[in-house]
Amino acid sequence: MQDNQVFRQRMLDRVLPEVANELGVGYRSFSKDWVHHFSRGDARAEVFGYKFSINNAAASATADDKVATAALLEDANVPCIPHVLVYNHKGQIDRYASIDGEVVAKPLRGMSGAGVLRFQNQPEAERYMLETTRFAWTIAPYRTIAREIRSIVLDGEILLTYEKRQSLVEDGKVTMFNLKYGAQPTDITAEGKVRDITLRAMKALNLRVAAVDVVEVNGDYEVLEINSGITMEHYMRISDQHYERGKGVYTKIIAASLA
Repeated sequence: MQDNQVFRQRMLDRVLPEVANELGVGYRSFSKDWVHHFSRGDARAEVFGYKFSINNAAASATADDKVATAALLEDANVPCIPHVLVYNHKGQIDRYASIDGEVVAKPLRGMSGAGVLRFQNQPEAERYMLETTRFAWTIAPYRTIAREIRSIVLDGEILLTYEKRQSLVEDGKVTMFNLKYGAQPTDITAEGKVRDITLRAMKALNLRVAAVDVVEVNGDYEVLEINSGITMEHYMRISDQHYERGKGVYTKIIAASLA
């Protein structure tokens, strides 16, 4: 169980028993509700944290790795923000590529914008990394993002799309569109390039379910990141209507997992 990701009560822990009841399937939870188990006949499905067993382990692990994600997207010609790998190994920097100009440094694996910082150049970012105890980092070129759009996709169907708007909060040196830091979701329909890029990204990573973040930069769109864990904590707390929409998403995922 990962305490740093747990709310006072996770909305996921509240909604999953309701989902099981509505679907009429067997349900049990373990490890202080960090592991959820569903059954229907011989079919089984699990949720670990925010990860659903409907994805294969390799695809889920790839989505967790920002560099691996970018590599597969680039190979499939899906527009994306490039990410390069940097290791802080015993006080020495091992870099696998370089990026010119302003950069954003991020933990190789992470969520909710934690540890994301902006630097004037890659050497400055690397000097910062040497002052930390974190081993694996990624560096991406800094982008002036006009919009950020998240779509939750299941088996080629976009279940929910919202744009993260308002209340942009500067976290250190990076202004992020993040519900955790006060941005508000506005439900929209994924159309045109946003829809196309989102579905192509899912196919490139061989994911059945994921949340795909697409950003608008200079009038065009590219993938920022992909999350194989479906986290809707802040979204579902906004109103009863948002809770029900989130519940609908989780219901479809569990139903597909047991099909």
